[in-house]
Amino acid sequence: RYAVAQQAYNAYQKSHSPAAGLDRNWYSLPLGKSATVFCADNRADRRNDTKVVFGQKQLDAIKSWLKGAPARAIKILLVSVPMAPDFDGVDLRGKIEGAVHGTKEAAKEMMAKALGQMDQHFPKDTSSDRWCCYADQRKEILAFIRDNKIPRVVLMSGDLHCAYSCTL
Repeated sequence: RYAVAQQAYNAYQKSHSPAAGLDRNWYSLPLGKSATVFCADNRADRRNDTKVVFGQKQLDAIKSWLKGAPARAIKILLVSVPMAPDFDGVDLRGKIEGAVHGTKEAAKEMMAKALGQMDQHFPKDTSSDRWCCYADQRKEILAFIRDNKIPRVVLMSGDLHCAYSCTL
């Protein structure tokens, strides 16, 4: 069933995208003279057993695109899942508990309630397509950008009902 579904998905995607005629669903294209975009495919090669989102061929293409783009160009890396920090409740719990240590009992109760709500809304997820499951590959991409001093990179994504912004 997967192969049939993948064939239908590929036919649909390639019927309306710049990837038409390619053997993959990821591609890059210029947006005028001041920007370039890489539309990543973080579904086709994702493997839970090896904890990778991008296959080596796509990862190499992303790195080559980043290094090859003009320094003054805005480089937009599109991924379907935000590469933002993960809210799994564990790290935040320690920070919140540390912040309320030694405060009044009412504040402690309020924070305990907030922690319970946080656990409910941001459970630790180890089986999805969230980047927390593929942290090493996310670190590799971000370190590549940092180590090569690649300016003007924008990571753009969807599938999360809030917004993040950061500067490397």
